[in-house]
Amino acid sequence: MKSPEKRRVVYTTNFNNYDSLKPINFVSDIEFICFSDNKNLKTKGWKQIYFNDKNLSIVEKTRKIKLFPHYFLKDIEESLYVDGNISINKDPTYLFDKYLNNKNSLAIAKHPLRDCLFEEAEYLLNSNWFSKNQKLKLVLQLKKYKKIKMPRNFGLTENNIILRVNNAYQNKLMSELWWNEFINGCYRDQKSLPYIIWKNNIEYKTIVESPRYYNEYFNYHLHKKNISDSKLRNFMKLITIRSKQNISYRIIYLFLNFLINLSKFYVYKLNKNGI
Repeated sequence: MKSPEKRRVVYTTNFNNYDSLKPINFVSDIEFICFSDNKNLKTKGWKQIYFNDKNLSIVEKTRKIKLFPHYFLKDIEESLYVDGNISINKDPTYLFDKYLNNKNSLAIAKHPLRDCLFEEAEYLLNSNWFSKNQKLKLVLQLKKYKKIKMPRNFGLTENNIILRVNNAYQNKLMSELWWNEFINGCYRDQKSLPYIIWKNNIEYKTIVESPRYYNEYFNYHLHKKNISDSKLRNFMKLITIRSKQNISYRIIYLFLNFLINLSKFYVYKLNKNGI
């Protein structure tokens, strides 16, 4: 059980109406806060805090609040950050108790596909949706990391769920250094955090209750920009994201991909035969 005087907060951001904030449908002693540039945003269970620094872009606003809970959540001892497209299914008190204690002050969900920032960077550099300007910034980051011999396969975090003791020295140091890398590099913060952790010996635990693998505490939803008019397409996207959560999603995912590959095969055969 947590001490009665300990203040804990779950927080997220929603700028420019980027996500659909999901309601809190359970009872908890923890406070839930959403930082937004929409003064009229109201969602069950969430306290809305207006934030609209016009000197920052939307991405910069999101990252600044994400990276600096000790500044934006003053007098709060422990925090759980979640991305705006992640819903919370049950009281996360257990997660605070499990991961934050005298021996540990930081916990982060791991990346589901890769364990190397260089491999993740290569994926982005070969993508069509990452802009030329961002690719250039990423290349410069990589050159710096390679120059100081940042090891490959050091580990990669997804950063969509972060548990912190807000005022722990290493966490405040991490925030300052991480922000500096973000402002001077590409806007994908996954690329810079492994470097910060490695160079400064930041200690953390891995959150195993990630929505990539389980849906007991959290679940993924599509960003508004990724929602199409096709319900089937939206369903396919969600199944792909949630395929590792449980066996049911996995079976559906494999079955749908089988049907897709089968249809591609028949189209290929028809084209080959000139039909």
